[in-house]
Amino acid sequence: MSGLQAMRAAREDASSHQLRAQVDQLIDYANRLVAVAAQQAAEIERLRAQNTRLEAAARTHYESARRLAAANKVKAA
Repeated sequence: MSGLQAMRAAREDASSHQLRAQVDQLIDYANRLVAVAAQQAAEIERLRAQNTRLEAAARTHYESARRLAAANKVKAA
């Protein structure tokens, strides 16, 4: 192998190692993003379930208040 070929091979080897390190960093970053996205999806589902429960409770309280107001209106008349 000539000196020029050896230099080219060394440069390509260094570039390959650098590229591999960058790919590893990007894979790690992507994995962290996936973990955050999964946590956020779980939190969204938890909040949706909580919202459904709160809507039902609010509806129940609203209907109770309407019935109570109607009963008080009948008593006043």
